[in-house]
Amino acid sequence: MRARHIPAATIACASLLGLFACNGVSLDLPGGDLVIPAPGTVVVEVFDDTDFEIDPRIHFTHGDNWFTGIFTGEDLATGTLNPGDLSRYTMDCDEVGQIQSQDAGQFDGPDTIGQADSSRTLQRGADFECGDVIQFHFIGSYESFGVVVSVNGVVVD
Repeated sequence: MRARHIPAATIACASLLGLFACNGVSLDLPGGDLVIPAPGTVVVEVFDDTDFEIDPRIHFTHGDNWFTGIFTGEDLATGTLNPGDLSRYTMDCDEVGQIQSQDAGQFDGPDTIGQADSSRTLQRGADFECGDVIQFHFIGSYESFGVVVSVNGVVVD
C-alpha cells in the first residue's frame, strides 16, 4: 500500500477546525473519504449507487419549521446523477433548516423506471446539527428504487 501525502495546510485546518474558519477537510482514505465540514456548515452528499440515472430531488428549507418551509424552500441543484456518481455540497448551516429527498426519479434514457418515496424530513436541531454530514444514498432499481438517509454515517431513514 502506497502512503498518501496530506498537505500540511489540510492537517493544520483539521487540527484547528474548532478554532479557526477554514473550508473543511476531505481526506481520501482506503475504504472511503473522511469529510470534516467547516464550522457553521453542513455537508450534503448525494450518491447514486444504482445501475441507472437518477434525479435525487433534494429539497431544503431555510427555516426549521413547516411554516418557514412554505416560503423559503428550494431544490439543491444536483442535476441528473449517473451510476456511481457522488456529489458533495457544502452549505451554510443557516441555509438548511430542513432537508429531504422528494419523490426521486430513476431513468433508463427518457423513460422513468423507478420512483422513490419521499425521505423523512430531517430538521436542524433535532436530526442534524451544524458540522454534520448528511448523505442521501440511492439504491435499488425499478420497484425497489429508494433512498437511505444517514447523518454522520448513522442511518436515520
